[in-house]
Formats: sequence, structure tokens, C-alpha cells
Amino acid sequence: MATTQTVLGPLDGSQLGVVLSHEHVLISMGEDARHYPWMYDWQRTRANVVRELRE
Repeated sequence: MATTQTVLGPLDGSQLGVVLSHEHVLISMGEDARHYPWMYDWQRTRANVVRELRE
């Protein structure tokens, strides 16, 4: 079986049990969004992400 890298080191996949995955679908650009707020339309971006996830 495949090996998975964990925070405690490599682990054989057969030892994992139930695994809950997650995705980072919306990220912050750090300080850019604070210094240049006109470049980021978070409401529209969020609406687009939600729409795409529902499709």
C-alpha cells in the first residue's frame, strides 16, 4: 500500500483508518489584500467559489 507523509513521519496507508480530507478553495493574499483592498472583491470571489463547488 502507498505511504503517506504525516507530521510524525511516513505511515503505511493501511494504518490510516478513516481520513477526512479538506481543500483550500479560498486563500488570502496576506498583506496585499490589506494594502490594496480595491484589488480584491471577496464577496464576488466567495460567491464564485460557492457556485463552482455546488456544480
